[in-house]
Amino acid sequence: MNFSLQMDAASLAQKIRGLGPAINRETVATIRKVTNAYVRHLSRERMSGRRGNVGLYRRTGTLAKSLIARTLGTTVRDVKGIVGFSSAKAAQIARVHELGTVGKGGRLPDIVPRRAKWLVFRVLTGTTAAATPGGSTWMRAKKVAIPPRLGFYATFKAAAFQAVIKREIKAGAERIIKSVKAARA
Repeated sequence: MNFSLQMDAASLAQKIRGLGPAINRETVATIRKVTNAYVRHLSRERMSGRRGNVGLYRRTGTLAKSLIARTLGTTVRDVKGIVGFSSAKAAQIARVHELGTVGKGGRLPDIVPRRAKWLVFRVLTGTTAAATPGGSTWMRAKKVAIPPRLGFYATFKAAAFQAVIKREIKAGAERIIKSVKAARA
């Protein structure tokens, strides 16, 4: 699951052609800041590990650690920020938690065993960490339904995060204007 964010500033680049390298540098830096802020937000708020919060309960933190931000491109025209996962397995797990399964109102099919009679998994039973054998118990089931709970896409589209994006882009534009003024002086 990847999200991308592109800034179309081609008209701005045409107006002030002589400052291409400075504009490119600031644009890439701004996109990098936005994607890194998004990854930090997702890791802290949507995969927090605290009970009572929306999102996914963190047991080991492996999924949160595999969340990455990349900035591709070096010019205003081709810069792109990508948020994704460092492995295909992590992306597959995140997809199930993002979209949910049909049994709980999601879009993916419920999870069923492929080669065995039962699905076998460990569940947290107390206040001890699930990784501790005394704090968990083994369960078995014929099928498992998972509600949509990560909310990565909804977070990206939320007004609060869009405000963060706009603020960072505005700050980047102000840095570009400052460099234009410094170059002309």
